[in-house]
Parts: sequence; structure tokens; C-alpha cells
Amino acid sequence: MRSGPSYTYSVLTQLSPGTVVTVLMKGAMFWQISAGGTMGFMESSFLRTGKDPSPPPSPGGSANATVKASARLNLREQASTSSRVLGQYPGGTAVQVRAQGTQWCAVTVPSTGAKGYMMTRYLTLRGMPEVPTKIVRNPSGSYVNLRSAPSKHAGGVRVRVPHNSIVTIIAPGNEWTQVQYGKTKGYMMTYFLKTF
Repeated sequence: MRSGPSYTYSVLTQLSPGTVVTVLMKGAMFWQISAGGTMGFMESSFLRTGKDPSPPPSPGGSANATVKASARLNLREQASTSSRVLGQYPGGTAVQVRAQGTQWCAVTVPSTGAKGYMMTRYLTLRGMPEVPTKIVRNPSGSYVNLRSAPSKHAGGVRVRVPHNSIVTIIAPGNEWTQVQYGKTKGYMMTYFLKTF
């Protein structure tokens, strides 16, 4: 298992044949996986897929999540508890996750067509990665700034994240996405975040 999606990245650990892993994301040659608390990448030819333990999607087709039974969940305009509430949805409501984060998901409610954000902890997700990640891509091949606020002017630079680094998505957004790089949390322009 390597730290990045190619043989140029360092080896994190070695896994024995028959080890069960969780596939987080499939790439052309390397897949992002999780095993024994370690997250990394492995060439797909070394992996064999087994039965998916996820329940089947809800009737109606496009839903890949449902509101948890104990919840009455607010659909918000932005990924914030102080943002305007667009509607409330009871447990069992089917939703389509458009962009996943560890704290917030951008969703569409198929039954109403409403779009907004719901807190991830109140959703039961199906067929989605355990930890949502993206790869940082700067067309110049240099770095992307991780800022303290979602703004070039008001958000000071916390750290420069190198090109091809992997970040965890906390809350997706159209222009800015809240991410975590190592132990540092902040905001990065969504333009620079790509799927593997």
C-alpha cells in the first residue's frame, strides 16, 4: 500500500494475500483503499472485488442515501448550521448526494427537486467512500493554498499544499471547499480539487 496513486510514492505497509480492504475510490491503475486504519493506494491488479455489503438503492433509482430514522433533518442553503433552512425532511427520506464531505454533503431531494446541504452524520450513505478525498491538482504543477477562510483576501494562508497531494473533504462547495490536509483544516478553491 502506497502513500499516493503511483509507484513513485512511498510504501506505507504491506498487506498479505486475502486481506479484506475497503475501496474508497477507483482510479485507472491505482485504487484508494483503507485497511486496518491505514488509508493508501494499491495497484488494482492486486485487488479482487467481493460482494458489496451495502444495501441496495431505494426504489426510484437515483438515491444513494437516506435520512436516518431518528432524524428530522434540515436542508440548508449552505454548509453551515447558521445558513437558511430550505426544508425539513423526516427519517427515511431518500436523497441523492452530489458531493460528499465528512461533515456536510451537497444533496438533491428527488421527491421535491430541492438542492442544498445536509449534515453527513444524519445520513445513511450507500456505495460511497468511507472517507471522501480528492487529489490537489494545480495546472502549473506547484501548490495550492489552504486558507483560514473561504476567501483570497480574508483567508490567510495556513499551508501550501503540493500538487498531487490528497486531502479529505469536510464540506463541499461550488467555489470553496473545506478540507483537511494532514492535521490542518481550512478552505481550498474547488477548482483545484479533482477525483482520481
